[in-house]
Amino acid sequence: GQVFEVAMTNINANFTANFSNLSLANGYCTTITLVLKQGSTGYYPSALQLGGQAQTYNTVWFWQGGSTPSGTANKRDVVAYSITNINNAYTTYAQLISFG
Repeated sequence: GQVFEVAMTNINANFTANFSNLSLANGYCTTITLVLKQGSTGYYPSALQLGGQAQTYNTVWFWQGGSTPSGTANKRDVVAYSITNINNAYTTYAQLISFG
């Protein structure tokens, strides 16, 4: 897996998480984690792209609990993506957990 930390000064709106260099062979999975240092307003990745291709929520991209979470002001939010490649099709399971 990979971990990317996004500094709070870079987060000023909801954003697209674009994992452009994802190379995942058929039958494998990986986990990518974002650590978001939130400011006075919490933001979250509202869209997902894998290799520049948009992923559709509730078709190939699922949030834990079935609905999109919100960012948490003045906290650290950790967004974890579990990405599978089965039959050469990606499926992503995402969760947001707040710390602090």
